[in-house]
Amino acid sequence: MTASDASDPGHTGADIQRTRAELADTVHALAAKTDVKARGLDSARRSKAVLGNSWSVRPRRCAARAQPCSGQHANGRTEQD
Repeated sequence: MTASDASDPGHTGADIQRTRAELADTVHALAAKTDVKARGLDSARRSKAVLGNSWSVRPRRCAARAQPCSGQHANGRTEQD
């Protein structure tokens, strides 16, 4: 930037606009990083896309034993609750 460029209002205005645009991009990027809910949903969508429906094809098993889950849990709740 030369002395004549610094005094040119058109150049200064363009420089200000460019700086504002860069700052806006930075603010949007930081806001996206702090949006935990949106990041979680995005991660879930990506995982679902990778897994497809394969996660729902396998039968559910109780954690305590390797047999199909009866749907009744120790706390008295059922799978539908």
